[in-house]
Amino acid sequence: MGEKEFLKLYMKERGLKNLEEAKEKVNIFWKTVKESLEKGEKVKFKDWGNFEMKDVRPRRIIELKTKRDMTIPGSRKMKFSSGKGLIKSINNKIEEGKIDG
Repeated sequence: MGEKEFLKLYMKERGLKNLEEAKEKVNIFWKTVKESLEKGEKVKFKDWGNFEMKDVRPRRIIELKTKRDMTIPGSRKMKFSSGKGLIKSINNKIEEGKIDG
């Protein structure tokens, strides 16, 4: 599902007037998650899952074309871990045949 399809579904489910209003509400959600993660906080949604920042260690690689040793610097990435409630809900829908698994 692409962004536009998601926004149309969100608009319908929430009874919103237009796509711009739906997009604004979704953007506010993501902005809030982003700001919390930037402060070093873990964002937890009971039964849905958690967003958190993880450190990625630097890695040594060999560039195949030049056979040169290189180091890829460490970085930080956002990680989402799905909660038990979300997993159970999706698995139930798959078992009922409502979505493909």
